[in-house]
Amino acid sequence: MNQIDDSILLILVRALTPKFAAVHASKIDPDTNLIKLGLIDSADLLELIVLVESEVGVEFNPEGLDLEEGLTLRRLVSAFVGPVGSASAGATLGRR
Repeated sequence: MNQIDDSILLILVRALTPKFAAVHASKIDPDTNLIKLGLIDSADLLELIVLVESEVGVEFNPEGLDLEEGLTLRRLVSAFVGPVGSASAGATLGRR
């Protein structure tokens, strides 16, 4: 992960921490399906997207994000791309 990814992850974890209290912490890692555990729904996802875009200044690109496969912290972080409104918004930032 790079510095932007770390910033995004920190924001996501901070925003989701109240929901994490309902689940044993050992069950949550970067590849935990947040939807399956009931930790996030579509309204939460929209709030997180707006929060990250405004705090980090990166754009969300849902392409390649298949909610039926599950929504994990890793997949969510990787869905954020270049600066909002930039020509590089379609390029990833060197993520896995």
